[in-house]
Amino acid sequence: MLVKKGVLMKIRAAMPELAGVENWFNSKPLAREELLGGWTLIYFWSMSCGSCQQQFERLKQMLARYEQLQWISVHMPRTEEDRDKRNVQRYIKMQQHEEPVALDEAYVLTNRFGTHFVPSYYVFDQLGMLRYYQSGDRSLKLLEQRLGRFLAQ
Repeated sequence: MLVKKGVLMKIRAAMPELAGVENWFNSKPLAREELLGGWTLIYFWSMSCGSCQQQFERLKQMLARYEQLQWISVHMPRTEEDRDKRNVQRYIKMQQHEEPVALDEAYVLTNRFGTHFVPSYYVFDQLGMLRYYQSGDRSLKLLEQRLGRFLAQ
């Protein structure tokens, strides 16, 4: 695994560039600039993460209530099976991921964001500044509270 022990992003830090990821599903490769102007959630997950599997349907239902929120997900491989593009593509179909999904095989985004755990959630404002970060298997309730506050502004 090429994950560096990077520093977690600080609140009000600028959204890192998204360039450098070769494989995207459900979308063309996205650039940071395309996400500016609206609130954005970037969700890091792995198909070998039990918590990610258990929470995904609830996450989709929650995010469906926030039409003004755009979101992408980043698959962060944790095992060799997680790195196989065909396996990930099958999993995305099976789980009905409809959002743009970046397969971060080389840990480009994982390292830029300083992500160490899945699931992890990064919420960026219209200017691309980090407003909230949460990780772990009990983080959806806190995420929903924060999104409700941010998007009510």
